[in-house]
Amino acid sequence: MVNFYESSPHLVVPSVHTYLFVGRETHEGQPLWIFREPPSASPPVGERRPDDEQEEDCRTAFEARQLYQILDLHGLIRTLTGLIDFHPLKKSTEPLRAPTRREAFPEIAPEIERLLASDEWSAVTITIKYTDDGFSVGAVTDERLHWDLFPKAKIETEREARIRALFREEQAALVKDYLSNAGQVRVLEYALPSDAAKTIALCGRLLREIYEMKDDELIFSFHTKRQEEGT
Repeated sequence: MVNFYESSPHLVVPSVHTYLFVGRETHEGQPLWIFREPPSASPPVGERRPDDEQEEDCRTAFEARQLYQILDLHGLIRTLTGLIDFHPLKKSTEPLRAPTRREAFPEIAPEIERLLASDEWSAVTITIKYTDDGFSVGAVTDERLHWDLFPKAKIETEREARIRALFREEQAALVKDYLSNAGQVRVLEYALPSDAAKTIALCGRLLREIYEMKDDELIFSFHTKRQEEGT
């Protein structure tokens, strides 16, 4: 459901509300369609308190004449597209400089060497800063490294195909291949021999060829073996 807030000068700001359909009821002979707000994300187990209260079930009733306000995904996109005229793009007077794609990643080598040389770390997740583009390397078993990648199944089919082609080229064993998060994310896990030089080179290929990284920074998040055992 979309509502709009208007402000001056001629700025229309959308407010999107998500509802889940519950069912139909009748009130004073009139049919009503009942919706409820989706539950908010639960905090991590370690952050929950015993006295946390149950989330209130907020429900909203719509009459038949109001149902046009409830939009499916395509209707929402169509409605938001109609706001383009209220938010015109203004051409910058400054010449735009296209960001250049990075070809070298010198910061990767010391982090991979740190992972492979330590008994404390089980894996490292490499992410392009300010995005969720990235992958994990680690979980050394039988002298092998596992590579975990999570392309979006609905909108990154081309990226997924390139990931599969790259790891076929590397003759990597496909360990896991399934859909997660209600079919929105494809989980791919590959296994390759634990070789520092080849691992560093493959990290660079992923960032350069798959994620087409520009002048961005990398974030390295290490996971301890104790964390893995606790999950």
